[in-house]
Amino acid sequence: MRNDDIIEMPYNISTITPRMTLEAVKFLEESKAGNEPFLLEVSYWNTHTALLPYKEFRGKSRHGLYGDSVEEMDWSVGVVMATLERLGLTDNTFVYFTSDNGGHIELGDKGGSNGIYKGGKGQGGSEGGIRMPTLVQWPRKIKSGTVVSEATSQMDIFPTVADIIGAPLPQDRVIDGRNILPLLGGAVDTSPHDFLFHYCGEYLHAVRYMPRDGNVTWKAHFVSYNWVPGTTRCYSGRLCRCAGQEVTHNNPPLLYDITNDPTEDRPISAKSDPRYPEVIDVIKNAVEEHAESLTEVENQFMMSNLIAHPWLQECCNFPYCQCQENVDLSSLKISG
Repeated sequence: MRNDDIIEMPYNISTITPRMTLEAVKFLEESKAGNEPFLLEVSYWNTHTALLPYKEFRGKSRHGLYGDSVEEMDWSVGVVMATLERLGLTDNTFVYFTSDNGGHIELGDKGGSNGIYKGGKGQGGSEGGIRMPTLVQWPRKIKSGTVVSEATSQMDIFPTVADIIGAPLPQDRVIDGRNILPLLGGAVDTSPHDFLFHYCGEYLHAVRYMPRDGNVTWKAHFVSYNWVPGTTRCYSGRLCRCAGQEVTHNNPPLLYDITNDPTEDRPISAKSDPRYPEVIDVIKNAVEEHAESLTEVENQFMMSNLIAHPWLQECCNFPYCQCQENVDLSSLKISG
């Protein structure tokens, strides 16, 4: 769809990335021509399954369709960045590139890799499920080559962008995100978060605690996944479930020093390490305060929201429900 109009039905998944890239380029050119500030969000479906890269990228990598899809996304990001440069917009454009979850390890080599970190996509408390590399660029404000090892949250994007454009934050609700521009720009060297609460669906699985004093980041696991022995994959074979037989409720919670033990192999002893009760008490108090800040809302994962509603589905050219927009991708000079 483009706005409220269906432009292709059924749609060809393999052409989505280059078509989105073309739309992004046109949008930037129009914003430049109108001398208007802009917000451009490009949400790639790469490398989500099914892996169906555009024909020009198939067979181009050494890592099968997954690698081809990564290369396609890399090409697209390059086109967008080159467009900013061509239009003279690079120096004063804030660019934020990241992902929403770790690799889907249950899919094997078709689902990516999370390196040394345990777990993967769908595991809201595992480092491999939530720890995402992020690339940021804003030459006018952020020094090239800056490396930030502090943990932040994607919820930080909202207050950060609000600060950039001078927009006030809503005052009628709790805003969990923080403005991370001072951290990115080098004005401060610590995360604005003392705690990050890691959920799997509606269930709190783990809490990250970053004390202001000292140089250790702690992570408490209130819930752990019951992985297939010798792996960090779940028995379901698709995605780990957030509750039920695929998880274990830890009492007492498991505690890790993830600064010195990022692979979470060596839990702090609850019986013999004097740091354990001190750290866990701080985390539990933070959890109680956090819980009090939450507002009850409708569960978005209810079955009634997940089943198909055919009578609500759009259709072009009724009753055939087929249409096709002619798109010229030649201007993108695609070559895998």
